[in-house]
Amino acid sequence: MTFEEEQLLEEWIVEMCRRGLPLIRDNLLDIVQHILNEDGRSNPFPNNRPGYSWYRLFMKRHPRLGERCAEPITRSRAALTEGCVRGWFKDARSFFHDKKIEYVLNNPERRYNGSKRASDLIQRLVKFLDQRETQFTQKLVETKNSCLCT
Repeated sequence: MTFEEEQLLEEWIVEMCRRGLPLIRDNLLDIVQHILNEDGRSNPFPNNRPGYSWYRLFMKRHPRLGERCAEPITRSRAALTEGCVRGWFKDARSFFHDKKIEYVLNNPERRYNGSKRASDLIQRLVKFLDQRETQFTQKLVETKNSCLCT
């Protein structure tokens, strides 16, 4: 592949990560194979598909990219805004007020964790391509159920 094509691939990988759709190594190799199949140019790869060595060298040529494990999140969680979170806390405070148990919110010894998810959301950790500068990568997942435990 040409330098310009590899630069476009790098930009595409970064954009896909930004959208919550990170790629795995096989996705990248599939795309390169598709490009080479469509183009018809000669290359050293069997069936026009690069192998692990090409992938490793590609990653070295593009130090902006790295591999990391992604946290699976649902679309609804990805679309979470500050207004949604503030609304949730307002509703929770109202609930405790209506039940006349507001005192539990004022006890600093109590901790509430709203980040628990149903076990069907937990996926096998797979390494995704991402920018090295990002702190974490998120992968959107489709679920039939969502679970919020407090």
